[in-house]
Amino acid sequence: MGDDRRAGAEGSWCEALFHQAWLPMARVDPRGRIVDGNAALGRLLGRGLPELRGLSGRCVVAPGAGLALAEQWRELLAGRRSRCRGRVLVVRTDQRLVCVDVVAWAVRTGDRRPGQVLCSLNPVRGVDGEHGASGDVAELLQVPSGIRLSGPEARALEGVAEGLDNAALGARLYLSRTGVDYYLGRLRRKFRVQSRCGLVARAYALGVLVGAVWPPRVDSAYVEAPSEDA
Repeated sequence: MGDDRRAGAEGSWCEALFHQAWLPMARVDPRGRIVDGNAALGRLLGRGLPELRGLSGRCVVAPGAGLALAEQWRELLAGRRSRCRGRVLVVRTDQRLVCVDVVAWAVRTGDRRPGQVLCSLNPVRGVDGEHGASGDVAELLQVPSGIRLSGPEARALEGVAEGLDNAALGARLYLSRTGVDYYLGRLRRKFRVQSRCGLVARAYALGVLVGAVWPPRVDSAYVEAPSEDA
């Protein structure tokens, strides 16, 4: 009985720590559904906890943003690693995107199968992560959502991601130097970046560029229907 009481006390203490933690935290089942979360998670996502419970994790992660963690997640569930970590974009109810560092640990049952996965989501101030996070979610740098590209913009982005310089990009797209500069300028404004490297990094982070594909390819969901000026 002494051991039972001690285990119960430890369980209650851990439960209280989970719910009172300042860091957004979630318990997720092996299918990827949110079992529970703390108040900080609700504030991060702009959702009430009753709404979050039972929701698939895919519903709160930006399209394509979870690809970097997918293989780690499978290895975690298979018992081949003790934890996984990575950076993803989560979607708030107001459709803004917030970049977070995710760390996940498997909580295993007696037969070593993962009963649940405990996840922490630490918001960062920018996609490139130069600064740590502090304060309210409203203070965080928000990255653009709802991006739509024209056909030429999509092809230009694919070329930049492939490593083509402006001359090679112009030859591929049958554009003058001025035309290349025009489309690259539009892309930088849409993605709110200043450099080619930042453009490619943010496009992959947002899921606009499909992960694990070569040559680089823009997801068709982000490409507008052809128009007269395309």
